[in-house]
Amino acid sequence: MKPINKIQHLLFAAATLLTVCSTSAFATVYEFNDMNSFKTAYNSAQAGDTIRMTADTTVQQLNTTGANPSGDPIYKAVIIDLNGFTLTTTSGWGGMMLGGYASVINGTLLHKGNTCAIKAYEVDRLEDLTIIVESARSDTGGVSLRNHNTMGKAHINTIKNVKMIGTGNYGIETLGQGDSANPTKPAIDLIENVEIDSMKYGIDLSASIGTIKNSIISGSQSGIAIKNANGFVVAINLVGDNEIMGANNAVVINSGTATITADKYTDFINVSGGDEFGGSASSYTLNAVGYSVENGVIVECDHEVVGGSCTERAECSVCGKAFDFVHKFVEDESKREPANCTIQGKAYFNCECGATSEEFIPRDPNAHEWLITTKEATCTEAGSISYNCKYGSCIGEEYTEDIPATGHNYVETNRVEPTDSAAGYIEYTCENCSDVMTFVAVAIQAIEVNGKTAMLSIGEEYSAVKVFFKETLDAADWTEIEATFADGVATVNTTTDTGFYKVEASK
Repeated sequence: MKPINKIQHLLFAAATLLTVCSTSAFATVYEFNDMNSFKTAYNSAQAGDTIRMTADTTVQQLNTTGANPSGDPIYKAVIIDLNGFTLTTTSGWGGMMLGGYASVINGTLLHKGNTCAIKAYEVDRLEDLTIIVESARSDTGGVSLRNHNTMGKAHINTIKNVKMIGTGNYGIETLGQGDSANPTKPAIDLIENVEIDSMKYGIDLSASIGTIKNSIISGSQSGIAIKNANGFVVAINLVGDNEIMGANNAVVINSGTATITADKYTDFINVSGGDEFGGSASSYTLNAVGYSVENGVIVECDHEVVGGSCTERAECSVCGKAFDFVHKFVEDESKREPANCTIQGKAYFNCECGATSEEFIPRDPNAHEWLITTKEATCTEAGSISYNCKYGSCIGEEYTEDIPATGHNYVETNRVEPTDSAAGYIEYTCENCSDVMTFVAVAIQAIEVNGKTAMLSIGEEYSAVKVFFKETLDAADWTEIEATFADGVATVNTTTDTGFYKVEASK
């Protein structure tokens, strides 16, 4: 057996439903926006009628007269529809006083007084509500069931789609309840889709709860505190997915005894260490699927899973916990949505029985799809290759690679040799860009050398490149010699008095 140590944080979504009130002869809608108009509406209303709020409203206490604290509870089976607005109450003796199986639906109740947001004597339903408690007192809370003269009379049929938050001592309290004539009678028949947070105790019990279904009950000390001073057995029936958690204990039994049952796997969580179940009395019976209790600590069954098919759930042969159906899923690759650098993908699976399943594919930060833009390099200018990810929100993944300039690749394409009376030329053409470069070959015959220096006038429009010499034109080869060039004149230090010079120059 292994202790449970995984804390699951469940998101609570209180449904905001539009309540449509009948306008038939059997039900009437009355409206109010302050205490006076509420009293008028209440005095006119009959059982089954709706009293609808039309604006955010602040009152001391919502009761039959508005007097605080002497007003009597609302003892008609009317529906108080907050209509999506916020009702703020400031009374030190509770915010709303409900009896006669009245209901409150659809809006926000903000309580800034003491005691509790709702004093409940007999209530049909509290539904689609957010209850906020803002008070410095330690005895405040969300909903408190009160005796109202007769032990065990206080009762609520349903609390559904309600979120309770704030600084109170409890979310729901069954103060002093327990009926000696009917000791198994629940104080609340159904708590469904309820989230209680930030209170000292999520539910402070001295009487049974018929069913807690699909709810998150948490407290700064305990999720559920059982303080049954009347000595009755407090029974709690957990149905569906529930989570009970507290900083000291998930459930604490300080007096009396308790019987807790669960129809399926339910999380009991102690978030700060210690025992999930504790308290001075600690007299309880836990019948929860998949769990047992050892020394006050809930431990999970080491499940031995057997069976399971497309039509029958697998289950643990030890504790009976039910698991999912066992399907033989095969991926439909034609529907696969690949992940990329920006979004996750999805895979789709089918079973031969008709069941389907989906599975997300994690985002792959390296799965880019590049859009490539190329600027070709030329002989004289560099080029580039730019890479941009096609997914627009993929920021910072663009980059560019440089392509060096290729440089010219000249080859000789034409040549005319100079003579002693006429210049020649050599023409070069670049294989890459067809640029043409021409060198003029100038022949100068029988230069008289003065002091072994020959000055060859070429012309300022030329740029001398090379100077060649041979003593006679009949000599086999030209010999390249050193020369300088400036202002259209090539100057050569010679080693002979006379000869022929050839200058290759370009314009």
